[in-house]
Amino acid sequence: MAMTESEVRSLFADFCNKVVKTGEMMLAEVVDVDINERTCTISDEGTKYYGVRLQPITEGQSGVVLTPKAGAFVLASKIEGGDLYVIAASEYDSLSAKIADTTLILNEDGIVANNGNNSGLVKIDKMIEWMEHVYNDLSKLSSMLSTHPVTGNGAPLGLTIKLSTKEPVKSNFEDERFKH
Repeated sequence: MAMTESEVRSLFADFCNKVVKTGEMMLAEVVDVDINERTCTISDEGTKYYGVRLQPITEGQSGVVLTPKAGAFVLASKIEGGDLYVIAASEYDSLSAKIADTTLILNEDGIVANNGNNSGLVKIDKMIEWMEHVYNDLSKLSSMLSTHPVTGNGAPLGLTIKLSTKEPVKSNFEDERFKH
């Protein structure tokens, strides 16, 4: 049986009284999110808090940002100066990370690394299957050209094609550190 919001609040208040000073953390609902500012507005029993940070340190554009979904419950904590920041949420819209020049965004549309400049990931099994067909076609063509009779005298053409294309091997193309 699911707990009601007031039961969750009561349990959380008991936890806070045992572990942290009362008032340092709160359970609230997300009203809206400003992704560009990396903030949200939350509501705790009708009291709205604006400009709640999605990450505790706001200088620069690096780091990891978990963006809560509007309507989700969040656990918010006070930091130095009285600002609030989101510690965790019951539901997220996205995760974004930036480390130096490397970026990663994860949301309902999928995963985008480094602005998606290299398009989508290769479906390695489908690519290898296609490459095997091409390799087999080239081998057949080479064989056919060497044995095909010449019109007029019926002698084989004798054309030799030396293929430099090797049969595709999956491990030559696959980065096993990244799965999808």
